[in-house]
Amino acid sequence: MAKEICFFMQTPLTKRDHERFGIDILKSRGYKVTFLDLTRLLNPDYAKKYEPPDPSDYEGIVAINTWRDLSGYFKENDIYLGVDVICSGKDNIFMYNALKKYNIRYASVHVNSTPDSPTGDNGKGADSRGKFKRIIGYLNDPKEMLGRLRMSLYSSNIQRPAVILKGGRVDSFRFPGAEKNAQVIHAHTLDYDLYLRRRLHDSGVAPKNDHIVFLDEYNPFHPDMLISGSESFWLDPETYYGGLSRFFSYIEGKTGLPVKIAAHPRSRYDLHPDYFQGRNVISGKTIELVFDARAVLAHASTSINFAVLYKKPVIFLTSDEIKRTSYALSIENFARQFNKKPINVDGDLKIDFEGEFRVDNSAYDRYRSDYIKSPGSPEKLFWDIVADSIGSKAC
Repeated sequence: MAKEICFFMQTPLTKRDHERFGIDILKSRGYKVTFLDLTRLLNPDYAKKYEPPDPSDYEGIVAINTWRDLSGYFKENDIYLGVDVICSGKDNIFMYNALKKYNIRYASVHVNSTPDSPTGDNGKGADSRGKFKRIIGYLNDPKEMLGRLRMSLYSSNIQRPAVILKGGRVDSFRFPGAEKNAQVIHAHTLDYDLYLRRRLHDSGVAPKNDHIVFLDEYNPFHPDMLISGSESFWLDPETYYGGLSRFFSYIEGKTGLPVKIAAHPRSRYDLHPDYFQGRNVISGKTIELVFDARAVLAHASTSINFAVLYKKPVIFLTSDEIKRTSYALSIENFARQFNKKPINVDGDLKIDFEGEFRVDNSAYDRYRSDYIKSPGSPEKLFWDIVADSIGSKAC
């Protein structure tokens, strides 16, 4: 009988996830691959208010609507290895207790650390000002503070991961000290798989450098806000997109290059007005757009990984609307990694393009090692590395 690798999900599986989570690779190694969809249990607002543009029709998805459903699945199925892609929190303590009760080994996926993580900054990210803001935020939100205390009390006894999947060198792993007793697999971010595939396919192809690309994050409507419930993070669409479009017109006039929009994978711009004022909005082609770009415009998107890999200059953007949220600090932390400061699109635009278009190679190399690919990890697809490490014989 094939050994089961079971993913724990807090949002619905998408067609994009099919490749990102290596379904075909793991199945080719002989594993049975399943996904437990806990969306309705952990994130009911997400399930009610957002429909992904590319829902998966994979046959191995199991809907989990109650904790009894989850406990029953763990009891009735012989899971070889669980794969946890849910961040631990006060609402899913039961899952970790159930893993412990049924003695289920699981891997914690931690391959997408960013400079705005509380401890994922390598001394450059979350500065004292950011930490102070978080502390004040907890004091002003008793519900949040109680939730964190509850998490702290329970986390000392919950099931720790048997395997840790790491991307770059910097790790803000949520269970301090867990690596001492776990198998640590050093790999890379899932974005690096796209880079590897493109490198093999387009070796020797020169970039066109015929446009500037904006790494869209679908900020005013991002469905992740339905997970966190962070209403204070919402941005006014008219103000946000209006400021961006004015800046895009400015940079187009100065450089003679059109700005193209690399749409966020979970965006649904088909449901909205033309916020980008006629500019080319392209889905599913972010790595291609970055490869052929003269420069990259970004806030704090993880797709900055592609700009680093291709050594493209990044111009970081903020706005008056963004500055009233904690998101501004995330952008500052990203920019600091590259020795830059965010440009306020609503401010007086006098940009040093020579400086902004310069690439700091040492900063890019450091970012690559810290946040994209562990030094010395294999030049293989992510799930091939995992399968090699946990055992190639799945039956």
